[in-house]
Amino acid sequence: MRPDDQSSLLRLELKHKYDEWKTNQLRVAGIPRRFVDKPIDSYIGEHDGAEVAEGIATTFVDEFSTFPGQSLVFFGRTGTGKTHLAISIALELIRRGHTARYMTTANALQTVRAARRKGDELEALEGLESIELLILDEIGTPPITKAAKAILFEIIDRRYAALRSTIAVTSLPLESLRIQLGERAFDRLRDDGKLVPFTWETYRGQRW
Repeated sequence: MRPDDQSSLLRLELKHKYDEWKTNQLRVAGIPRRFVDKPIDSYIGEHDGAEVAEGIATTFVDEFSTFPGQSLVFFGRTGTGKTHLAISIALELIRRGHTARYMTTANALQTVRAARRKGDELEALEGLESIELLILDEIGTPPITKAAKAILFEIIDRRYAALRSTIAVTSLPLESLRIQLGERAFDRLRDDGKLVPFTWETYRGQRW
């Protein structure tokens, strides 16, 4: 076999392994099918605030390895692309070889509670801590109970201590989010993080 042929086969093999790895990462990451092909540059930035949010997302990705542990809080009106942009960040980080996971807050709570019933709560918390980027979506939907608040603090606090990045996504006003999460959890997200408001009109019904 000629050297050129060997080189081509090696490239094909490496690409196949990378595609398999990426497919597995997307499965593990829990990315909803609707958002699998939504890179950051697919986000519509027609409003000044949306362009700012897109710029923050791009910078967050570019500085992810240099400044570990930074977090983002996406808050504001429904239908403005908060989840879209958060998942776009995760997709780009996965493409660059990092680990990420998308969960609704209800899913995260269910994961820890189910593990607790089996006596595996610590293992579940450590698993959520180990992911380089965790997206917690729909915070405050439904309202967070006292017991749920304790679990969310444990998740956020462990990630904060381990310099793991978290993106919190909510349709609540900022003050309501602080009350729902509790002062301590909210402060950990805000420390070394950015609060990003989404205040423009909904994009729902428009084509991304």
